[in-house]
Amino acid sequence: MTAISLSSTETVSVINPHNAEILAFPAGTTITAGQVVYFNTSTGKLALADADSAGTAQVRGVALRDASANQECPILIRGLLAGYVLTSLSYDDRAYLSGTAGGLDTAAGSVSVVVGRVVYRSSLQGKCLYVDTNWGTQYA
Repeated sequence: MTAISLSSTETVSVINPHNAEILAFPAGTTITAGQVVYFNTSTGKLALADADSAGTAQVRGVALRDASANQECPILIRGLLAGYVLTSLSYDDRAYLSGTAGGLDTAAGSVSVVVGRVVYRSSLQGKCLYVDTNWGTQYA
């Protein structure tokens, strides 16, 4: 397992936002752009997803900006996302929910949840992540 890290030179951003599904919800905790989130069933607010247990191994989206508790946080539900270091991954490789809260990994954690796949962005920009919160149920 290798963590998929955020880029130090590129911010988390949606590519072709007109073809993406983005919604905003209140954060239940501090969330950083690029972290994977789910809905906490006790509060209804966003929390950091984690593949270490079935209760938190749910993906509802990827945070698009930093948010403190009770702030609105836009999340990408489906679409192309830049801002990760994907150079060591091949096209069509899966990005899994990590056992580290909010993280992505190259391999499944204790509970296997696919968050997206590595896809071609452009000859100048290389690779990006195609996120689809339905991967875990429809395409895994």
